[in-house]
Amino acid sequence: MSTVSQGVKRTESYVYNSLHWAFPLAPILALSTAFGPWPVAIRIAFVAATVVASLAGLSVLHTALRDADLLPPSGWDAVRVGRLTPVVAVWAVASVSTVLLAGTPGWRDLFSAITVPGYLGGALALPLLALPRASGRTVRPVLVGLVAIVLAEAALWGTLASSDPEQRVTQITAAYWVGFAAAVVVGFAQMFLNVLATTRELERARVDGARLAVTEERLRFSRDLHDVFGRTLSAVALKAELGARQAEASGRRGLGPGGPGRTPRRGRWVAARRAAGR
Repeated sequence: MSTVSQGVKRTESYVYNSLHWAFPLAPILALSTAFGPWPVAIRIAFVAATVVASLAGLSVLHTALRDADLLPPSGWDAVRVGRLTPVVAVWAVASVSTVLLAGTPGWRDLFSAITVPGYLGGALALPLLALPRASGRTVRPVLVGLVAIVLAEAALWGTLASSDPEQRVTQITAAYWVGFAAAVVVGFAQMFLNVLATTRELERARVDGARLAVTEERLRFSRDLHDVFGRTLSAVALKAELGARQAEASGRRGLGPGGPGRTPRRGRWVAARRAAGR
């Protein structure tokens, strides 16, 4: 494998894993923020919804990209499914539940109010970048970014309006940066998908180039054999016609086995063997 091909493979591997590991990080982030003055029922429901949404989103993303032939076979094929529709439904319901539960108890500080909703909104919207590719349709990253922003803002504000003035100030302050963070996550994911598409095209071009080189070599070999054997057969046909005419004219059956027709055939056979050995 050439150095260029190795570089393409490494790039593909980095991008491949970056896209996939975005989903397992979401439950870890949920666990890190689930401790605090939260009711136990909301903690359990939030973490469970995040886990389900992440697994379903990972399955949808991987299956759609594999169906679109943008990913090579790997260990991530364990999450690939035969039918996308039920998994898409689970991902959609679990994602909406996750973002609604995320902000219900309120946010303790500005940092968590920005990072958690922003990352959740961006990561849970990533399958929308892959689903159109599976059916050969055009992806619109702007629409996916808008969906991510809506999910992030829903995670920020939650299902219950906070009566705490400090909580309200935190939410208002974080509103812009939450949408920005979600859009950044989607933007990087779209860039990674473009890199994947480019590396797959480069790999196909390399394989097609090698196949074309083999085909051209076979054509050259066939052309050389055609030229050698064409001259040989023409000489044999001419000698046979000449021998038949001479035999008809002199009453003989043909040239003897040691006649002059044997030497050209032997010479042409040697030339054909030399051409085949090139």
